[in-house]
Amino acid sequence: MSNPVLEQITDKAVRSTPNGYPEMPGYTPMRSSKYAGGGQSAAGGQSYSTIPSMDSNVDFYNSQSVDGYPQMVDAQEDRITYDDVIVKTGFLAALTFGLGVISYLLVEPFPELSALLTGAGVIVGLISGLVCVFKSSPSPILIGVYATAQGLALGAISAASDVIAPGVVFQALIATGVVFGVTLALFKSGRVRNSSKVSRFAFIGVLGILALQLINLVLGFFNVTQSPWGLEGMTIMGIPVAGLLGVLVILIGGASLIGDFDLAKKAVEAGAPRKFSWTISFGILVTVIWLYINILRYLTILMDRR
Repeated sequence: MSNPVLEQITDKAVRSTPNGYPEMPGYTPMRSSKYAGGGQSAAGGQSYSTIPSMDSNVDFYNSQSVDGYPQMVDAQEDRITYDDVIVKTGFLAALTFGLGVISYLLVEPFPELSALLTGAGVIVGLISGLVCVFKSSPSPILIGVYATAQGLALGAISAASDVIAPGVVFQALIATGVVFGVTLALFKSGRVRNSSKVSRFAFIGVLGILALQLINLVLGFFNVTQSPWGLEGMTIMGIPVAGLLGVLVILIGGASLIGDFDLAKKAVEAGAPRKFSWTISFGILVTVIWLYINILRYLTILMDRR
């Protein structure tokens, strides 16, 4: 989901020249050039310190011509595009979904694999995900490991949920797809925009849901609540708490997706390096997984109450 750390990593790639234009690969503002002399011109005393030096442009001057002079490359080729984000997000989603289906089908005839796939997937996914979040440069391999681990875990969790509430997985998948599609359509139309309030709501909301689930786990461990689902299985004035939490999860997930889409928009408009499309796609995948697993949880609780 829209993560402050991921935003900082991407923002570092969206640098600009002194005149406010997107910085070209290898360009270093206010760096003296040994080829320009770095001093003052004969007329007017104007400094040449803003001219980039050849040795600072390793990526920009990446090849030599026949005469030995540096050969420039088209900077547009290394800039992120919406297609980059769409393709990489689609690839990660397909990888996660495909392995999820395989895991789901394995757990049905072999229920003993459920705990193994869930535990291993959660642990590997958590470790690889944290490394991806705090890594200064995106790693496609680590992001692929995260998607693989999460897919295996989600498949096993989904199979267990379908045993408790048959049909709940299909409903959760449809609900997640609808939330994603509606949020994307609203953002693209310009009717919703990211803001500090939206980001704050998403961040606090995720922490709040996590805190509630941890408290619920502790209370359930000590058999404090009568409901098998703990606080989440209770009712308030006849209204199921799980239903209220499900609506809240959808709102939080939508707000998080708005932040992800806005990050992609800013990166494309500023001409960030293409490699950061992996960072943005990873953030979107994290949000969608969080949204699906929580919708699945609260739908399962609601259907189990019948």
